[in-house]
Amino acid sequence: MIFTLVMLCMKVQAQDLTPGKNMVRSYIGELGKSEKLFFEGIKEKPTADTSFGFRRVYQAGLTSDFLQTAEFYFTGKGDYRLYEIILEFKDKATREAIVKELLGAPNYPGQEDHWILKGPRDITCVAWAFNSKLVVATALQDSEWVGEKLFEIPADYKITLSYKNNP
Repeated sequence: MIFTLVMLCMKVQAQDLTPGKNMVRSYIGELGKSEKLFFEGIKEKPTADTSFGFRRVYQAGLTSDFLQTAEFYFTGKGDYRLYEIILEFKDKATREAIVKELLGAPNYPGQEDHWILKGPRDITCVAWAFNSKLVVATALQDSEWVGEKLFEIPADYKITLSYKNNP
């Protein structure tokens, strides 16, 4: 079992992660966009999950060496803005490798596997990782994250991490 895990980690490290990093970066770059603009840039519309009244959720299966699925959460009012993305990688080792290269070490004070970063359209995002998933979200108006402690970034905290130009 340990040998298998070591071999898996070595394979991930030897693999060129650039395409995976670019995919994750492009998805993060969509945050804050209206639902209409978001779908104008996508060939196939993801499947809608209408079970949530306060938000719109879309799920997409992905054919990638890195990512298996993506979920897109839009606010449930107004022009329906994208405020959260959940990316499921093919496995935890792949998620760890890509996130480490893209975001570096966690930078959220006191939170393991959490990052604070400047997102697109000058919005502040919080990202967190668990198992094979990465969640990137922002507390846009009409989202469930408004008022949540996780998104209360201290005023004196200097955000130096950006989704665009890291390692």
